[in-house]
Amino acid sequence: MNDQPRVNSFTALEVALLRRRASTLARPVVNAHELASSAELLVARVGAARYAVPLHELASVVPLQRLARIPNAPPWVAGLAHDHGQILTVVDLGALTGERAAEPLRFGLLIEVAGELFALGVPELEGLVKQWAAAADTIPAGVPARARPFIDAIDARGVCRLQMPRLLTELARLSSSQGTPTP
Repeated sequence: MNDQPRVNSFTALEVALLRRRASTLARPVVNAHELASSAELLVARVGAARYAVPLHELASVVPLQRLARIPNAPPWVAGLAHDHGQILTVVDLGALTGERAAEPLRFGLLIEVAGELFALGVPELEGLVKQWAAAADTIPAGVPARARPFIDAIDARGVCRLQMPRLLTELARLSSSQGTPTP
């Protein structure tokens, strides 16, 4: 039998092994900067502007088939949509950033805030960007001035990466100043 001293039914060797595993598992796999620069992003087009949203910040992407308009809602609230038994407030990304697209909102980028889901409505999805490489310092001409505070990087093709915490902070500020329920 084993002659090693036991700690709570584990041998000293097993305890040492478990502590080493716990230490390894407790270390972050990547830091936040690495995650932000290497994570996949979803690119959406709103008018002439193209925005990238980190996939890790999205709960889901859903088609917006029908929107129920809300009387007297602010212009950035496109309406309500239904998805899998949930009613979602749809925020028009174009109206929020200062560019009202002529096209209807066809997709909702679902974001969870304080346990509640809401959708950023966009007319078109362009696809995924596997690796982000910020390359430009100048915001493309087609990006409205109101969108600029929400942009934290621009790639060589003119795609602007959205800084979601800033966008969500602005949504909360607008909601509270206009008496609109926070999405």
